[in-house]
This record gives sequence, structure tokens and C-alpha cells, in this order.
Amino acid sequence: MSALSTLAAACLLAACGGGDASPPAGATDTTPPTVAITDNVAAASASGDVTFTFTFSEGVGSTFSANDISVAGGTKGTFTVVSPTSATLVVTPTANTAGTITVDVAAGAFADAAGNAGTVAATASQAYNTASAVVSGSTGTCTAAPCNDFGNAAIVYAGFGGASGSQADDPALSTNKVFKFVKAAGAEIWGGVTVFSNGQNVAIPTADLSAGKTVTLRVYSPAAGKTIKLKFETLGDPTRSVETDVVTTLANAWETLTFNFSNPSAGTAAFNAAYTYNMVSVFADYGVVPGADETFYIDELTYTAASGGAGGGVGGGVGGGGATVLTFSSGFAAGGRTVQGGAFGGYSGSNLDNFNCDGQPQNCGSGGSFTDTVAAAASGFYYYYQTSTPATALYAGIFVQAPGLTTGLSPTADTAGLQLGNQTTMSFKFGQNPEWFNSGATNKFLVMLTLGKFYTVGSGPCNIKLAKVVTPTASASTSYTLNLSEFAVTQNCAVPNLTVAGALALSPVSQIDFQGDGGGSAITVNGVASGANLSVSTGTPAVYPTTLVVDGGITFQ
Repeated sequence: MSALSTLAAACLLAACGGGDASPPAGATDTTPPTVAITDNVAAASASGDVTFTFTFSEGVGSTFSANDISVAGGTKGTFTVVSPTSATLVVTPTANTAGTITVDVAAGAFADAAGNAGTVAATASQAYNTASAVVSGSTGTCTAAPCNDFGNAAIVYAGFGGASGSQADDPALSTNKVFKFVKAAGAEIWGGVTVFSNGQNVAIPTADLSAGKTVTLRVYSPAAGKTIKLKFETLGDPTRSVETDVVTTLANAWETLTFNFSNPSAGTAAFNAAYTYNMVSVFADYGVVPGADETFYIDELTYTAASGGAGGGVGGGVGGGGATVLTFSSGFAAGGRTVQGGAFGGYSGSNLDNFNCDGQPQNCGSGGSFTDTVAAAASGFYYYYQTSTPATALYAGIFVQAPGLTTGLSPTADTAGLQLGNQTTMSFKFGQNPEWFNSGATNKFLVMLTLGKFYTVGSGPCNIKLAKVVTPTASASTSYTLNLSEFAVTQNCAVPNLTVAGALALSPVSQIDFQGDGGGSAITVNGVASGANLSVSTGTPAVYPTTLVVDGGITFQ
């Protein structure tokens, strides 16, 4: 058992950092719940959607819904119950004006498990100015190779098939220079523009590209549903080329599109690492003869392999089969951040506490060894959850977010993450408490990958999820390498015929969860159910603990 696992086990019996206090056994709950309202806008004025969070002093179950919220100055959007003590509502402010969004929750709109209704109303306001909202093609991160921001006036744009290119002002920010692509009325279906030709090829770092096969491009399209084709070829030898397509999802707004050359366009050549790809061509609204001129804007051609992904991760080394090792996290630092700047933490609950750890008879807590005291490879994080009686449905987990990601999954847009290319495996170190490991068939843990691409299904947000149930080989912290092909798509966001490989090509990995889910909360993947400790007790008085430990780095190769 590792030192970190030993510390976690000691904390279980001592209830280190456990849940909040609650009434002692036998006491009558007569305290009404309260609610606090906050939002996600740090600036004084919002320029777009505002997500309001409603945090309750205790669980209110299903007594609170979107109908209990009054909104002025905006339109209600997606309402999400995050937990029994938390919910969110996305509000879209009135377009092309300035004003204030006000949300109100009336007294008596919610109640706790004992039937006590809230007696205090709550309100919150957020100023907005949608008239001055500016979202440009520049993310502020494209400052050096291997990223090109099209700010070099010497770049040559060579159009063909009725398309033309030039440098122009960003339609959302005139001080930002971008690549303007015009497809004229009646142009060929293959009309496009070659860039970086005539000696302007320095922005194509072939060896990075050969390793990762993935690039991103910021695109401003006149409509959603337009096919953007990106083609790389060898200057002077058009027989050596690779191309792939992505479809736009926004109209008259900037978005980041991810192109994975591991999945070439139908009927075209496969990626060949032996070739030197040093010329880029872009095709907008590919396959269509436009009835009128169409204008697209393009910015920030980024080679994600060199930086380890859209979230700014770290790549390095060569793994088995020649795949580049992409580092999701190299270790855990103090302050709830990985070495790469991604957030991490834990969560838990069961049928005994309304599925939210909030005190007796349940206890939850966390700890670890962090990089201010140990090397990254020796760092780690643990999270435990324990009950004083056996639960019938229980979950506990550790989440780790992608490099630079601290805000979780966006409820309204794509989320940054680590874009995989030819990587086929995932490696990490995982440990668990002996009671859970010795619980028999319920000792299996779940690994879940949440992808960053945003979808709307019905009226709600959706992100693709991939998962695998793992049978542990030891209680102590142990190295595991999982084949990505063994994962299953557990949430497809209504994308038809979606495979694991297809999902990873569509979207970066934004969050990884390690979970203990047992009883009524067990998750079955490919016929194998996850587990948690529901039956093996320890200590006096007895508790039933489930502890998860993640040590060192998490990598893909």
C-alpha cells in the first residue's frame, strides 16, 4: 500500500476533513432551507449568456424547478439539477441592448426532506451589454509557432475554382487581422485557397504534425452546416496529400474546429508520416455551388500535437507503436490544480444522504501529496466516502480536468481539452482501500472520459462520454494501461453510429473521472458493472468506506 493510500486509510477512521455538521441522531429538523444565488460572470457586465447557480443550505430534492425562478431582462434557457443542493439556470440577455438580468426565487418555492419550506426569498442581478459584445477570432493564445494567426501581411493567398483569399479585419474586432475566404456565386464545388505558398511555409511544422495528425482552426461562417475542408500536401508534388472535413455549427460567429488527419475525407489518401506536408489549402462550403457570394473568415491555425492539445497540455516522448505521448496531467499541485493547470477534486453521495455528502451519518473528505513537497510522479490525490450503515446505492469519484481547464464543462459551448491523434492507450496509477478491494465482485472501478464538443439534445446541453469498467489487480496504487478501443460510448448526444474512435476524432478530452459506483448507482459498460464498498466494514464504531487514490500522471499514447 502506498504512503498516500496509508494516509487515506488513516483519515477514514478519523473522518479527516469530513462533511458538514448536521442535527444529531433523533433530533427533529425544523430548520427551513435557504438558497444563495451566484453567477459565472466575473466582469461587471456580461456580453452573452449568464449561468446562475442556486445553492441550497440542505437538499431540496425535486421540490425546486425552473418554474420556481422568475427572470426579468432575459430569457430562460437550460435548467440543470446538479445535485440535491445545487441547480443552474442559463439566461440569455436581451439582444443588442444594455440592461440588467434579475432572477428571483420566492419564499416557499422549495422544501427540505423534512418538509420545511424556505421562508426567505432570494434575488440576484447581473448587468449586461449585448450591444458591445465582441467575440473575435483571436483567443490570445496564438502567439508563436506552431500556431499561425494570419497577421503576417506577406502571406500569399492563391485562390482557384472561383474562390479567393486575402488578409482582412476580423468582423468582430477590427484590430485583429485574419484570413478572408470568399467563394463566389457559381464557383466550383472544389473552389479553395492555398496559403503559405511561395516560400511562406514556415508555419507548417511537419514533425509535429506527423506525431499528432491534429490541428485546429478558428472559423467564422455565414451559416451553420457548411463543410470546411483542410488539405495538406507536399509543395511541388500534389500526389502526396491528406485532407479531412469538419462541419460548422455556428452562423456569423467564431468557433474552433478540430481537424484530425487520422480520419481522411472519403476517397482520399491516408496520412503518411514519411511525407513532408508543407502546403495548406482551405475549401469552404465544399461540395456546393453557391447561388450568391459567400464570405468566411479564418484565424489561428494551431498544431495541437506540439502543445499537447487545445487546452495547452504537454506532449513529449514516443510511446509504443510510434504514437506521441500526450500528457493530460503529470501530477497534482496544491490548490486543486494539476501541474498542467487543470482543476481536480472529489464528489460522493448515497441513498443515505440524498446523494450528496453533507455530514452524519456519512463522512467524506480528501487529501494527498502535492508537488510543493514531492516530485510530480510521486504526487497524488485521494478522496474517501464512508457510511455508518450499508448503503443500497452509492457513488464516489475523483475528477481531473484537461490542461488549463478550471471551469468544468460549459453548458452553452465547446470546452477546451486534450485532442488525441493516433494515441491508442491511456495510462495512470490507481489505488483503493482494502475494504473495497476485498468486497468481491463489487470492487471494480469506472474510468470515464468526457469530451469537450457541445451538443444540444432536446432543450438540454450534452457532451459525449466514453467509459470502461476496470477490474483492479491490487489494493495499493498500481499502474494501469487501458486500450481506448475497449471503452464504450455511454452518452452519444444523438450522434448516429458513433464509435469510440469517431468520438475521439470529433472532440478533445476535457475531463477524466475515476468512480466507485455501487448498488443502485452501479454503471454497466460492455456487460460489466462498476462497484463500491457496500458490505465490508472497518473500525469501531463500524464504517463502510470507499476510497479512491490517483497517483502521478495521466497520459495517452
